[in-house]
Amino acid sequence: MGVYIIGGSNQRRSQFLPSGETSWQEGPNGAGSIYDCAVSISQTSFLIIGGGKTIREYDSSNPVGPTSNSGWKPLDTWPDLPTAKYFHACALYGDKVMVAGGRLISTVHITQRSTHIIDVTTKTISQGPVMISARGSFGLTTVGIGSNMRLLAFGGWTGGSHTDSVEELDMDTNTWKSLSDNLMDKKSDFGYVAITGEMSNQICEN
Repeated sequence: MGVYIIGGSNQRRSQFLPSGETSWQEGPNGAGSIYDCAVSISQTSFLIIGGGKTIREYDSSNPVGPTSNSGWKPLDTWPDLPTAKYFHACALYGDKVMVAGGRLISTVHITQRSTHIIDVTTKTISQGPVMISARGSFGLTTVGIGSNMRLLAFGGWTGGSHTDSVEELDMDTNTWKSLSDNLMDKKSDFGYVAITGEMSNQICEN
């Protein structure tokens, strides 16, 4: 389908680059801001999660096309998060979305260890496993595919300093474990991408 760039610097605009094209188009209005996260959940749909409690879905398969505002689904399509999240991270693994870390209040630099799991099939939210380290403005992504898939959280702001630590979700026990190999630098607010060997829709979000 293509690439969406969503929000950034408190903007509620988006841009769209269709697959095989070289020119960006104005995307759907009413997109996220600097405080949310975005994740693709199918070949045609993505979610914007937070900042705050709301979850919003955009479906690019609407009859008008992938840049029309008519692609936004009603707010009650998805339940709210149990608690507000800002500067958090999210990633799709299997048929679930992990929403992790972040802040309860956007202006208070106190980060969280808590996570929520969104079931994409049933549209329900459950409490997820608590991370080892509190993190905000960090990386969260899957690497590998199928039975080799791993979910990693890395870097970020701990509330008092930047960190280079990396932790992994143990899929068998549904608990986080620390990895011995840290990042090369302590950092937060960075961009990242995982290369799986399969082409898929990508969402770039700041």
